[in-house]
Amino acid sequence: MAQKYKAVLTKIGAAKIAAATAGGTKINLTQMAVGDGGGTLPTPDPAQTKLINEKHRAALNKVIVDPKHKNYLVAELVIPPEIGGFWMRELGLYDEVGALIAVSNMAESYKPLLSEGSGRAQTLRMVVIVSAMDTVNLLIDSSTVLATQEYVDDKLLEHEQSRRHPDATLKEKGFTQLSSATNSTSEALAATPKAVKAAYDKAAEADKNAKIANDNAGKANDNANTRLEKNKNLSDLTNKPKARKNLELGTAATSNVQTSQTDSTLGAVMLVPAFGLGGTAPRLPAVAGTGYDYIPTNLPTGFYTHQVAGGPFCHTVTLRQDGGAATSNRHFIIPAQPSDKIAMRWDSGSAFSYQYFYTDKNKPTATDVGALPSNGNAVSATKLATARKIAGKEFDGTSDVVISASDVGALPSNGNAVSATKLATARKIAGKPFNGTADIAISAGDVGALPATGGTLNGNLAVKYQLQVGSVGSGVLNIGDANSGLRSSTEGQVDLFANGRMYGYWNATELAFSGRIIPTDYANFDARYQAKGNYANGDTFYDTAENTGVRTRDKKFLISVGASGTMGFWNEAKQQFVFWVDSDGKLLKGIVPAALVSGLAEIGVNQTWRDVTKQRALNTVYTNTSGKPIFVSVTGKEQQQKSFIEFWIGAVRASTYYKDANSDAAVSAIVPAGAAYKVATIGGAIINWAELS
Repeated sequence: MAQKYKAVLTKIGAAKIAAATAGGTKINLTQMAVGDGGGTLPTPDPAQTKLINEKHRAALNKVIVDPKHKNYLVAELVIPPEIGGFWMRELGLYDEVGALIAVSNMAESYKPLLSEGSGRAQTLRMVVIVSAMDTVNLLIDSSTVLATQEYVDDKLLEHEQSRRHPDATLKEKGFTQLSSATNSTSEALAATPKAVKAAYDKAAEADKNAKIANDNAGKANDNANTRLEKNKNLSDLTNKPKARKNLELGTAATSNVQTSQTDSTLGAVMLVPAFGLGGTAPRLPAVAGTGYDYIPTNLPTGFYTHQVAGGPFCHTVTLRQDGGAATSNRHFIIPAQPSDKIAMRWDSGSAFSYQYFYTDKNKPTATDVGALPSNGNAVSATKLATARKIAGKEFDGTSDVVISASDVGALPSNGNAVSATKLATARKIAGKPFNGTADIAISAGDVGALPATGGTLNGNLAVKYQLQVGSVGSGVLNIGDANSGLRSSTEGQVDLFANGRMYGYWNATELAFSGRIIPTDYANFDARYQAKGNYANGDTFYDTAENTGVRTRDKKFLISVGASGTMGFWNEAKQQFVFWVDSDGKLLKGIVPAALVSGLAEIGVNQTWRDVTKQRALNTVYTNTSGKPIFVSVTGKEQQQKSFIEFWIGAVRASTYYKDANSDAAVSAIVPAGAAYKVATIGGAIINWAELS
């Protein structure tokens, strides 16, 4: 048998490899594409520059040299489950510039979509024989690789069997060798627990000896002559600032403490209540002859209390400010009584001023804020300070202004507008009222049209040019009811449906119909086809519904059918029946010629039913090599609406079962010796495949 499936280098690919060999360069293989071959299995042609009908192209998943054949280049493409809905019959291998390097055909297979209910990841491989393998780069973009189960298993096995790992270093992880030596200087060996224990024992012994030596050293230090003399009271210190530092004494160790709460000596350590900080605020001195206290100009920053002239005691927060020619103070005065005012005082030399804070106890007056009293009259209330214009007319508030329609560019109430926001008389657009105040929407139904999304046409439809109904696998033209009409299950074929079941089809090579075909004009047929009951002389035929008669083709050998269903072969030359059978096929007379039953008697004779489900697949072509006819029966599961299973013998569809989703479907046929056969489906899966062979 001639080789059916093969891969070849294209002329472009061969030329590129030759050029790479001569120039010492390499070809970068980057992509692979799959196509449906235009509906039939193609033969790879070296002259091809592209696939016949490409369906999908993607980056290579893997490209390797076959480990058993060093000149075999294996390229792999993985199609994910979410891509599909097409037949696969051809493959193409491309380089980085999109040139077709190699092309092959493949056993036709359908790649379903995940949405069809049978999605799967599909792995495709092409094997190309390359004489100069060093001219091809085996590079893969790792960002696009999809790991197959085979790839993962191979890598795990390779890792398990490999010891190609680096040795460990001081900077990198790796393999290392164990050692029990305790005196080694190696940085490449790893210590065993035995070596660690030996080192620990030696370290423990060394620690014990170190403690003994430390005790002896302490006793020696006690006898040293470097100790201070007790009767000198630290006066024999050679570096007193350093000693204070070592004792963690700050600068306060050399500063004096304030003599009083108001002592403002620079550098003195403050008392806790100094200037009212952390204690009772000090009393300011009294002004001689006045009976109240005063606030000195150069008062240090702090908290104070004093007697206000003619009033109670109050408290002061003073901020001293040094700068310029004189020293000034800022005082925040807090009264002792809630009814008194809170104020800020600025002192500058002998001058000072107050600024008061407004509170709920010291509310501002209308005069304080420049407001009009509630019972007062504003001078500007009867006239605007600045006259304004209204519609171009002067207005200062002293008199009324009359505005006419022309002043504002308006239409008089009794006039007619050139343009307006509303029509005086509402109109209709496509039957809908419209007065100009709002937009209106016009739908397809308002103008007697069909919506773009579809609808019901109540009149005739005339199409001048092409009318496209759906696509292959989805085109449906219903006639009369919702499940009767014309559909398309495959490219170039129209299926005839009635009540949701396919009864026939026609394509470029055949017209098939499972029921009766009743012609009305027999003039369209040749002499072999005649109207029942109107037969030509010498060539007559009667069925079981008519009287007994005969039909002959060569005037010598006739078939006779009786009204009861009996049938016989009549030899006119011998004027006798060769054989005669009843309506059940039982032989009544004569002998059935072996030529008439050749092959039939072989069905079931010395044959056995075999379950070959695991050895068979959908959409795959098999050949009957048994040397005699076999009987094949396949049961499938429909997995989507309006799907079917077909049994093909060569280019002839021998059996079809159509049914709704989620139901079993069975097809069967007798396959002649040497014939090719397959089971195809749209939206189905195999449950059982049995063969009588």
